[in-house]
Amino acid sequence: MVNLSEKRRSIYFRGHTTAVSGLAVCRPDDNFASATGTKDLQRLPRLGAKLDRSPVFFPGTQLRHLIREALMIGACKSAGGRLPLKDHFMLIQGVAIGEMAKELSAVSMSGVIEREDGLRSINPLISLGGFWKHGGSLGVNDWIPVETDQQVYYLHSKMRAMPHQRNEALVDLLSDDDVDKLKRIMNEDGEIARK
Repeated sequence: MVNLSEKRRSIYFRGHTTAVSGLAVCRPDDNFASATGTKDLQRLPRLGAKLDRSPVFFPGTQLRHLIREALMIGACKSAGGRLPLKDHFMLIQGVAIGEMAKELSAVSMSGVIEREDGLRSINPLISLGGFWKHGGSLGVNDWIPVETDQQVYYLHSKMRAMPHQRNEALVDLLSDDDVDKLKRIMNEDGEIARK
């Protein structure tokens, strides 16, 4: 068994971020009544009381997703340029599809994820990024925006975007067969979202 305490270290980044697209949406139960009495407005999470005037913050999960995407791109480069679609979903979203879902269902998931040798042997990056319902060791704090008059914009969207829609360069890291699978998954998600 690997002694993780000898190899484990924390890396801290501090800085400023400039958003070139939307960063976050309201999460479940983050809505609150506005001056008009409606709870239907999408809002960013608030620090303190759930009031329009309370300071907003961006959930750290927004940056965590981008780090996971960068890890997946690095894994593709290490693998010679491409990885199967199942690895894209696992590395970016922590979701197993196809045969990987069957493999992981046969692996013990008890205890701390870093200690699960079977899980780590299937995909070593899972211990960093995590797996659905099992936390990884990658942690990102929430962000507090710099005070400006235009720190928040509201966009209406009812459908969760796939990573391959936000970053089309990821499609180039898939085989033609996996591109077809991805299109089917996106079409199925679209049908579900329309219901």
